[in-house]
Amino acid sequence: GLSFPDGLVWIGDDLFITDTVLGETEDGKQISGVYKINLEELSPQSPVQLSKFKNEDSKDVHLFETFISSGVLKFGANGITIAGDGNLYTAIMEDGNVFKTVLDTNNNKVSTTEFSKGLIATDGIKWDARTNKFYITDLFANAVYSIDMQGNLQLLAQNANTDGKDGKLDGPGEVIVRGNQVIVLNFDAAFGAPNMVNKTPDAPYTVSILELE
Repeated sequence: GLSFPDGLVWIGDDLFITDTVLGETEDGKQISGVYKINLEELSPQSPVQLSKFKNEDSKDVHLFETFISSGVLKFGANGITIAGDGNLYTAIMEDGNVFKTVLDTNNNKVSTTEFSKGLIATDGIKWDARTNKFYITDLFANAVYSIDMQGNLQLLAQNANTDGKDGKLDGPGEVIVRGNQVIVLNFDAAFGAPNMVNKTPDAPYTVSILELE
């Protein structure tokens, strides 16, 4: 029943999944969201069936949060992560921002507010306990940033259009942190948008490694 699932993260026994494309508003803005499914509901013999989103009055009970974004790409909620403060952080691709959802002790939503902005098109996001920062890719800018717990951006790496064979970024999508390394999957997508650095998908298809101090 999902339309365009992308990111997922576990918080306790609850699985949160972003759905990047739920629908559109009457004025052409993008509707996206996050679903929450409990571990006890998940079974290979009887998979959870989600009903298609129609509007806020006709939606699946598992739809945890919805977001309205500009509609310039038709891709909304994408990357998702949990931080050490126990809250949920969702990256909205087409608006280049991140929202913070405060959770209670039962993983119910208390509030959702914009946490950080200033990127072009966010993709994957992960929080790292050692540095107490988020690491996020900007697919369009061909860049990777860190975000501190106050929402401040810091550019870690960026380069011009490349095929990635020299270790440079090539349409960075997902990101993980392992020790003092930020490991970036180069998605190598090309949407044909004038503000996107990557112009064509091209071999080789690579990962990039960024060393943290």
